[in-house]
Amino acid sequence: MSEALAKTQSTALSKQSQEDLDAQIMLAAEQLETLASTLSPELADKVLTISTLTRPGIAGIEGKQRTSIPFVQVRQPSSNSQSMPEDTKIGELYSADGSIGTRLVILPILAHDIRKKWGEEQMECQSLDGITGTKHGTCAQCPYSRFEEGVRTPCSKGTAIYGVTEDLTALYRIDFTKTSASAGKNLLRLARPPALWARSFALTTEKKTANKGTYYELKTTLTGDKTSADVMRICETVHGFFKAVYERAKIALAAQSARQAAATASGAPIDVKPNADGVIDFSENV
Repeated sequence: MSEALAKTQSTALSKQSQEDLDAQIMLAAEQLETLASTLSPELADKVLTISTLTRPGIAGIEGKQRTSIPFVQVRQPSSNSQSMPEDTKIGELYSADGSIGTRLVILPILAHDIRKKWGEEQMECQSLDGITGTKHGTCAQCPYSRFEEGVRTPCSKGTAIYGVTEDLTALYRIDFTKTSASAGKNLLRLARPPALWARSFALTTEKKTANKGTYYELKTTLTGDKTSADVMRICETVHGFFKAVYERAKIALAAQSARQAAATASGAPIDVKPNADGVIDFSENV
C-alpha cells in the first residue's frame, strides 16, 4: 500500500470515528431524557437539567458549537484569569460558570492520565493520555518528562477527572497536576467496584507556603456516602457522554500533533494556543 493511500484511508477512518463520536455526544441528551422518565419526579428534574448541559448548542448563537465542560480551578494569590468570577476569594474553587466556594462534593465518572508542560507565561505542551503531547511528541521519549533526583520535572504528570456534582446540577472537569497531582491519585486509590462513581468525594483546598510564597493545593477525601442505585444509572449514562467527549478530544489532539510535526519538518512550527486560562482544552473539540 502506498504512503499516500494509507494516509487517505487513515484520514477517512478518523473522519468516520469523529462522526460516530459526534453522534454519541448528540445522543446523550436523549438517553438522559429517556432515563428521566423512569425516575422519581425529584430525580427526573435533575436529570433533565444534566441533559441540557450535554447539548452542544446554545440558542441565539449561529454556526457550529461544541460541548463545553467547565474546568474547576483554584484562585491563587496570583490568579488573573479572565473567566474567574469577581466574588471568588483566594483559596476558593471556581469555574467559568461561577464561584463554587471552599468545598465541592462530586461523583467522579471518568478519569484519564494527562501531562502538562508550562512555558514562562503559558502552557507549551499538553497530553490527554500521558502518551503523546501536542508539541513534543511521545511522552516516554521526551526529555522534559524524565525524572531526575532532586530536580523538578518540567512536564507535570497528573489525572483529569470528569464528574457530576452530588446534587446532580452541574458537570465539571478537574485537572490534578503539579502539587495537586497526589489528590487525583488519592481519588483513584480510594475508588471501589463496581464503578468510579460508586462513592462521592469532597474536593477542597489547602494552604501551603514555599520559597515563592503562599499557594493552594487541591485535596480529595471520601464523604462516606455510597451512591444510590438510581444515581448509579444516571452516572452510567453520563459516563457514555464523557467517554465520547474524551475520545473525540483525543482525535483532535492527534490531528493537532500531526500538523505540528508536519509544520516543524517544513521549518514553520505551529504554536498550540491555550485559552484564556492558559489551558489547551481539547475537551471542547466536539
